[in-house]
Amino acid sequence: MTTTVSALTPEPAGSTTTTDGEPTAATGPEEDLIRAEIPGTVLEVTVTVGDRVTAGGVVALLESMKMEIPVIAESAGTVTKVAVAEGWTVRMGDVVAASLPDGTPTEENTAHDPA
Repeated sequence: MTTTVSALTPEPAGSTTTTDGEPTAATGPEEDLIRAEIPGTVLEVTVTVGDRVTAGGVVALLESMKMEIPVIAESAGTVTKVAVAEGWTVRMGDVVAASLPDGTPTEENTAHDPA
């Protein structure tokens, strides 16, 4: 069974976008959104929440027109959300994952700052 994320389909659990591809309130402004550059079917999700990604690292593989197309992280960081699953259909611009860039302050590393 294929799940298509569209304006006619309710957002899947864990989704980080609205039907027009904009981030929901669940995505923090400091997170990098990793988006599909083409429409296609998710063949494989290569990361899980908590994984480290490098700039240029593959977070998922899409199939479009019988070609495998990687979804690439633009910057290094830690994956905070995965918004798709294998077998889902995505549109160009849909959020595939989100990551917290390296060096971004978090509650854990700012709670004890004597500021």
